[in-house]
Amino acid sequence: MNLWTELKALPRRIYNATFGRGSEEFWREVGWLPGSGSSVNADTVLGIAGVWKAVNVIGKDIATLPLNKYKRLPIGKDRVRDETTRLLNNKPNLYVKSVDQRMSVMMQALLRGNGHAEIQRDPGGKPLAMWWLPTENIETEIDASGFLWYVYRQATKPPRYIRPENMLHIKGPAKDAITGWSLVTLARESFALTAGQETYAKKQYENGVRPSMILRNAGNGGDAEKRKEFRETIERAHGGADKAFRMMLLYGGW
Repeated sequence: MNLWTELKALPRRIYNATFGRGSEEFWREVGWLPGSGSSVNADTVLGIAGVWKAVNVIGKDIATLPLNKYKRLPIGKDRVRDETTRLLNNKPNLYVKSVDQRMSVMMQALLRGNGHAEIQRDPGGKPLAMWWLPTENIETEIDASGFLWYVYRQATKPPRYIRPENMLHIKGPAKDAITGWSLVTLARESFALTAGQETYAKKQYENGVRPSMILRNAGNGGDAEKRKEFRETIERAHGGADKAFRMMLLYGGW
């Protein structure tokens, strides 16, 4: 890709990064990190206990709800039991159960603002299967004729264009009504602060040396190797929360 092509693509990449499409990858590539210095994306943010619990509870609850299909009647509606209903509620494809795939779609929607599953059809248009797709690999484009397409990109394959009727798209709040905002992008600073506090507390417990008293023995401190050995001995004996407030003995002139 030449420089001119890169420059033409930059506004679209910035827009996508702001409103949720590939945002984590874009900001990581340009070297932007939150003020806390902690790297945050849709994967690492799950290490925050509150985020994991929220995503897990909401995703599971929604994934286990029944998905019923109805046909409109002149008066009221009638429940339809067909292949689409089976795909939604039982087994969307050969490899996964419905609840597992819906859980994956919901986790993507909650964190990245968008969850996707492609609908596979036979030549007559009848649904055969549904396949989860990673949201970070999907963009939306409107062609010259005004038609909307979902573009699925893979590193080793050419992009694949998917029509909206063949894509199940669960999205959160969206400024353009097409692509949901990424929660991780919008709350990046807040998530990074929480992650930074956890890292700080962990390192404080790991590296904190807090003896209850120090006994010193006169003598020579020794050469560099001896000092290194002594420092490692202190860290092993007093580093960590479970070793705090032990009595420390300093010998050899320390």
